[in-house]
Amino acid sequence: MTFKPGTDPDLAWAKVQNKLQLAMASLPEVVQRSGVMVSKSTRNFLIIVGLVSEDGSMDGHDLRDYAHPTWRKSWPVSPGSARSPFFGSQYAMRVWLNPVKLTDYHLTIEDVIQALRTYNVEVSAGQFGGAPAVAGQRLNASIVVQNLLQTPEEFANVPIRTNPDGSIVRVKDVGRTELGPKPTISRVITMANPTPASPSGRRPGANALDTANAVKTKLEEMKPLLPGGHEGRVSLRHDPLYRGRH
Repeated sequence: MTFKPGTDPDLAWAKVQNKLQLAMASLPEVVQRSGVMVSKSTRNFLIIVGLVSEDGSMDGHDLRDYAHPTWRKSWPVSPGSARSPFFGSQYAMRVWLNPVKLTDYHLTIEDVIQALRTYNVEVSAGQFGGAPAVAGQRLNASIVVQNLLQTPEEFANVPIRTNPDGSIVRVKDVGRTELGPKPTISRVITMANPTPASPSGRRPGANALDTANAVKTKLEEMKPLLPGGHEGRVSLRHDPLYRGRH
């Protein structure tokens, strides 16, 4: 959303939040579970920081998967900067279904989704050393009899239906599973290298030069945390109020 010059950003942010809460009930369930974030920033990105594998040990998908849970979440918002959408996505388990085979087995996509939801859960069977405990006992431990599925083979073997003759229809009978990027709609290249990118916007009223320098300082502080052979780079600036070199 954009506002007229001179609008109080704090007041505008509060009003947007209030209106958003009224609309949340009409949004799809998956959107409500993920949540909707509202942040204050100027229209343009001030600076974009990319992560590059110098030794080539990680390809673009590996870098984006690494950057999401580690580098991106630990990337602090510098004074004057605002968080912006992250360019890149984590790995996800992708299930490709064959509609012809689904028809042959008299199954629907919802049958497959329900089976995956049923079996891709962590189930606890109780505790060792749970109450009532014997005198002097100091430790207890949970007993987990089923963990979340992790590999394509585990997802492929999920049973969808058990037939009267005892035979089982599994996911691999109606499709295939693979590990791949969640969405594939964005791809960032820096000096011919695939790069997950984290853009930073500028908060209204913040000084562009000071904000850009603060982001660079934070990047230098985080370099020791990066794995060997990897480097964080400032890859682009195009805020009209920041006339740095490209």
